[in-house]
Amino acid sequence: MYLASDTPPAGKNYAMAYRSSPSASRAPLIPGQTRAWEDLRKEARKLEGELDVKLAAYNKLCSGFEANYRLKSDSSALGADQLAATKAAEIEELLQRLSDANDEMGSLIGGISGDSRSHTLARHRDILQEYTLEFRRLNSTLGAAKDRAALLAGGGGDLGAAKD
Repeated sequence: MYLASDTPPAGKNYAMAYRSSPSASRAPLIPGQTRAWEDLRKEARKLEGELDVKLAAYNKLCSGFEANYRLKSDSSALGADQLAATKAAEIEELLQRLSDANDEMGSLIGGISGDSRSHTLARHRDILQEYTLEFRRLNSTLGAAKDRAALLAGGGGDLGAAKD
């Protein structure tokens, strides 16, 4: 067996296993901080799960909005608008709570990189960014659907009159 400081014989490739000291790769956490990290990580995972479910429901609402909007009466269309606004507010709140949890996790690790916790935090931040972009995309889709429905509802008679 060769140590990291030894060089292997020529022509031979050996995989080297390096054992680093725990203090070299981790910032020391006191027991309360470890508990806080785990609690925050669990909270972030719970929020990500809730966001996934709510975004899927919002996606379904947005994709069928235009057809439902045209088929319903004005009071039903208003209800659909209110439902969309309520769901959007719930998602925004969850996104904010996830952002806050990520910020708290970041303050616990203190900007140390190369640590497994920093990689975990980076993944939670990536997930937050993905969900935020998805939410913005859905809002844009919903806005376009509302505009189309309003144009079709308000402009239908005008198009017939313009042809005469």
